[in-house]
Amino acid sequence: ICGALYLVSEILKAKPGLRSQLDDSPESDDEENFIDIRDEDDVEK
Repeated sequence: ICGALYLVSEILKAKPGLRSQLDDSPESDDEENFIDIRDEDDVEK
């Protein structure tokens, strides 16, 4: 496990752009939000 953590730290040192991708990830509350598309039958007349 220590070797894997060391390898990850060395990769992040060599490629600092990867760290910004980890830090800029959108916050998620682990709940997906699905929205149905409007159908012709759903449109009110």
